[in-house]
Amino acid sequence: MAPGPRTRTPHRGSRTTGPAPVSTGAGPVCVYDLTGTTQHRDAQVRHALTRLLHWARTCGVRAIAVEDLDFTTEKTREKHGRKRRFRQLVSGLPTGRLRARLVSMADAMGLTVVAVDPAYTSKWGAQHWQKPLTSKNRRTTRHDAASIAIGRRAQGFTIARPTGWTRSSVSSQYGMDVVAYRSSDRGMRLQVLEVAEPSPDASYELFFSDATPKAPGFEQLSFETLDDGDFTGSRLEYLADSMRGEPDIGTWHVVDLRFQAVDGKLYTLAAYGADSDGQEDERDRPRALLSAGDHLRDRHGPWLNRP
Repeated sequence: MAPGPRTRTPHRGSRTTGPAPVSTGAGPVCVYDLTGTTQHRDAQVRHALTRLLHWARTCGVRAIAVEDLDFTTEKTREKHGRKRRFRQLVSGLPTGRLRARLVSMADAMGLTVVAVDPAYTSKWGAQHWQKPLTSKNRRTTRHDAASIAIGRRAQGFTIARPTGWTRSSVSSQYGMDVVAYRSSDRGMRLQVLEVAEPSPDASYELFFSDATPKAPGFEQLSFETLDDGDFTGSRLEYLADSMRGEPDIGTWHVVDLRFQAVDGKLYTLAAYGADSDGQEDERDRPRALLSAGDHLRDRHGPWLNRP
């Protein structure tokens, strides 16, 4: 998960986003007062960040997404003329000090900070996420919606809310339900399930054995181990003439990823799609879904810039 915090006056807000990613819960509202002495403002920033980071670690968050803001050009009289109050407000935003302190504190707690392009996060967040996340019991603000936009952009997803996909699930004797997402034309399927075997390799060994029936026309394209010290998993890529319960779209292309998650459990994440329209969609979706997990560990440094 990745919270999408953003600086605003007079407080700081965040939400968590799951690996899909959609909102999974409201984060803390960390109030801080930008008036007073430099020492007072610095203490307020430190207090707000401490609350945010402790909350993030409690939620099992591995990365924090922030807008890569620079207000230098906003402080000039040439740009805003007589809008003195606005220039004073912008000058009071401690974005540089806040970011530097956030990186340092997050690094000390083993968290990665992801800087994202701030363009249109408020506008598109409100457009795509404010209404869907508002309920009778909770009012979603533009700031909340912008936090979702920041979190999605940090994980490599578009801000726009996917539409036309349906969710279904069936119970499983191996932990969580088997969950499947299908596109509106049913030509794409994403599936998540918990693995019963003790390791990804053991799970694939069973899959490749004669004891496991294969889809008609099964043809293995590749199989690779992805273990790198921080991530434990393997990926299988194959073709099949048909998939049980799915429409006839010609040859199916499947990317099957089995891995150990941060909770210590093993999961399968599989993407199914038509081979005729290229194979990148099926390869990209599991990669993007995992971008918020162990692959965002701090091996790239505490300040990680992404598109």
